[in-house]
Amino acid sequence: IWAILQWFGVCLAVVVFGYSAMTLLRKQWIESEKLTYPLAQLPLDITRIEEGRRLPHLFYQKLFWTGFAVVTLPLLYNLTTYFTLQPAFDLFWTYYLIEFYQGVVFFIRVMPLMLMVIYLCPVDILGSMVFFTVLVILKGYIIALLGMPDFDLHPTSGGNLFSERTIVLNIESHGALIFVFLWSLWVARGHLKALWLQIRHGQGDQRDVRLYRVAFWAMLLSAAYVVFWAVSLGVTLPMALGSFALTVIGYLVTMKMIAASGVAYIYPNRPFLKGEI
Repeated sequence: IWAILQWFGVCLAVVVFGYSAMTLLRKQWIESEKLTYPLAQLPLDITRIEEGRRLPHLFYQKLFWTGFAVVTLPLLYNLTTYFTLQPAFDLFWTYYLIEFYQGVVFFIRVMPLMLMVIYLCPVDILGSMVFFTVLVILKGYIIALLGMPDFDLHPTSGGNLFSERTIVLNIESHGALIFVFLWSLWVARGHLKALWLQIRHGQGDQRDVRLYRVAFWAMLLSAAYVVFWAVSLGVTLPMALGSFALTVIGYLVTMKMIAASGVAYIYPNRPFLKGEI
């Protein structure tokens, strides 16, 4: 029971830290950087009811019901054929390999949950995502030409998901994530300075001052709780601080990317499908 309570406390502290960080950064992201929060647009569209109608505006559009049917009917088919000898409809789970040149390959997968929000993503951000995806493919091909081995480090991965070449590219991507974090701090430097003055000297709207002070101290206390919990498990203090800092960087950059693009990689597990273990 004590172990469960400890883990509950850590999970709660992480949630508190996240909410506090979002509270401190909200004005910067919404008013200064004008992030569009596409994921919030969908529930707003579903709940927006025009005057004189009893159902949301979206429900009166044929395109909405067409998309709903395209996704729902295959899922209903898989439900009805799960206990029969009929094959499953695997379009939404199959990876399609496209090879432009020997070694220059990439996979395409139809993901309805991604398509649901991808059309809300700003075109410039979406174009950047496509560009860097192609760039990663080309870098992987160049690495292969240079002779780097590509042994599969995880025999059950079903592909080179854990290969040495992929690990190198992932480490490089993490470096890009660190750069985005540092750049975000630089862009928000004015907001962070004003935020510190509000917290320390009480400048500005007193309601905002109280809110920011509570968020600031909640963030510090929750961070301290997680770090010293890790130390109590035997982790050294520098390692605990470093691990927590990297976790926070990954969390904040991911949240900002989702707030800007709406593209959260929704990847449901598929063991329930026929023939899976």
